[in-house]
Amino acid sequence: MSPLSETAVWRTVARGVLLTFGLLVVLFVARELQAVIIQLLLAVIMAAAATPLVDALVESGRTRKWRWRPGRALAAILVFLAAVAMFVGGVILVAGTVSPDLRRLAQNLPRYFQQAQAAITELESRYPDLPHQVAGLQMQDLVSGAAGLLSQAPMLVGFATGALGWLLRAVLTLVLALYLTVDGERIRRYVIEFLPLDRHEQATRVSQRIGSRLGAWARGEIVLGVIVGTMTGVGAMLIGLPYAGTLALVAAVGELVPNLGPVVAAVPLVTVGFLTSPTQGLLALALAVLVQQLENNLIVPRVLGQAVHLPPLVVMVAILAGSELLGVAGALLAVPVAASLAVIVDEIRHARLLSHGPSESPEPGLSS
Repeated sequence: MSPLSETAVWRTVARGVLLTFGLLVVLFVARELQAVIIQLLLAVIMAAAATPLVDALVESGRTRKWRWRPGRALAAILVFLAAVAMFVGGVILVAGTVSPDLRRLAQNLPRYFQQAQAAITELESRYPDLPHQVAGLQMQDLVSGAAGLLSQAPMLVGFATGALGWLLRAVLTLVLALYLTVDGERIRRYVIEFLPLDRHEQATRVSQRIGSRLGAWARGEIVLGVIVGTMTGVGAMLIGLPYAGTLALVAAVGELVPNLGPVVAAVPLVTVGFLTSPTQGLLALALAVLVQQLENNLIVPRVLGQAVHLPPLVVMVAILAGSELLGVAGALLAVPVAASLAVIVDEIRHARLLSHGPSESPEPGLSS
């Protein structure tokens, strides 16, 4: 082996060791700063959703030659104040609708679990050989434990909602999002300057596509939640189900997790239906299927469009990986993060295909 080739080998080994060590350090820091990373990602998504609205407000002041032209900072503050006002108004409206349902549910929980215990007892009497123990727990004990746990749910929800720490995190996330909305372009240019000059144009194009996609996803998810929640609530009232407001809220929140969320949110709807009567249970099941079909075939394509154009398998894997890494927050953030990575992967793929010559036309990628 010549001295030159030996030097090249050692240089390659040293680079590999440094790269591995740097990757381990990044993973360790990311694990220790999970809460900060989640807040930053939420702030980025909120800023991406607000940026087009702020741009439109500033541009309207210029094109229409208003006497009073809002600067970007003031326009961002107005947009965020309007969003906060709408959120607070929605919370008050939902709380006024859901609170009676929660009180009725707390009062009726003992009766529901008595019905469940009676059904279990009847099942055991019909099938004496049915095992009484599942995973080391008696079925009766499991039901009784679930009843005791659910009876404490309102207290736990009230405690979690009123926790000062969550409020401070929410305020900090809003401040970060406001700052990113105002100075996002300057921050992006500053970061891109660290890249090689021949990569500036590509990095600018990719970052713009990621921002546009994240903003469209956030705005589309809000609209989807309102539409699906309204459809579920109105449908539950039409078929005579109790707790229509609570079921509508569960359906709206479930829309935040694509594919899995709506399916999980349909479980309370069908459960309440069968607890009421077999007929209403079948009607609730039909309502859940109808909402799912309308959502998948009509509402989602029109509302989201090309915002997050990912294959269902990629979405499922992203949600599972996100939930495993960061819990519920990871499941909520998995799809926008996967969509951003898909933009980067498609850009790399497109650049490599073009490097082989214009004769090879690139095929659609993950996010095309």
